Amino acid sequence: MQNDAIARGGEQEHASLRRAAAICVAFGLVLVACAALWAWMTLSSTRGMIGTQGTVVGFLNDSRDPRFFRPVFSFLTQDGERVVVRGRTASAPPAYELGEKVALYYRAGQPSQDYVIDNLSERWFPVVVLSVLGIAFAGAGAITRVLTQGTRGNFAGAVKMRGSVAQRRRALHRRDLMICAAPIAMGAVALAIACGLFIHERHITGTFIHTTGQVVDMVEPQRRVKGGHLASAVVRFKTASGQVVTFVQGSSSTGNTLAFSDTVGVLYDPDNPQRAIVDRFGDRWGAAAILCAIGLPMMAIGFYFLFGMLAPARSRKR
Repeated sequence: MQNDAIARGGEQEHASLRRAAAICVAFGLVLVACAALWAWMTLSSTRGMIGTQGTVVGFLNDSRDPRFFRPVFSFLTQDGERVVVRGRTASAPPAYELGEKVALYYRAGQPSQDYVIDNLSERWFPVVVLSVLGIAFAGAGAITRVLTQGTRGNFAGAVKMRGSVAQRRRALHRRDLMICAAPIAMGAVALAIACGLFIHERHITGTFIHTTGQVVDMVEPQRRVKGGHLASAVVRFKTASGQVVTFVQGSSSTGNTLAFSDTVGVLYDPDNPQRAIVDRFGDRWGAAAILCAIGLPMMAIGFYFLFGMLAPARSRKR
């Protein structure tokens, strides 16, 4: 009777894991299918269009959030008409350089209304996001299925023969390894992103020019947060050539310590002064610090329990 209860308990535990794995695989496949459909629609949208090359000629503040910039492109049609269009994605700071060349498609007869910017951020970013999420969910579910498949249906027989306790222990060990691997993997992803942000900021330090600016206004994006208002500083500075540039602080917070007429450090791109950022820890290193604060404890917890599991195994082998 006791052996039967152990067998049923083992089967139920692994059945739950297999059901969760099946849901992950199904959800991942749905996301991949959506990505494939989106990619097909993206490719189909340029059928009958004319390909050409455009040039980044300026930037416009996003109407919904003044912190972000939309690129402005200029191109010539086959008839020699010059057309100026706006990009559909906004970023802070601008993701393009002035004068940068981009590939685009336009519809003859209405080039200023029906056009497609042919690059990753404007055209393929949603497809990439859906594909990565789909592969991640499907991969995690498939790995879980493989790790639990070997013990499927074996508990009832295992408890009736010699060595059943060892088989049960190995099955639980594989389950515990998966539980430990989850925070380690998530922490590693967070630290990898933080490392990428750190490298990006180091690149900015080496290529941008440092100067000082003055806060001339405080603005709020259209979105609101419960219990407060997001606020960003509008900063004005002068470049080395004497050009006066005004930009909006890239980060918003309910407790922004900047105020009107404050003097702040500014880093700007000499080739495109509109690509400027406030030189403060929170604006430059805040995201990386948050990711490190999340990733390091998760990895520490995962490795702590992992070493706790492996230590008894090593002592038994000795």
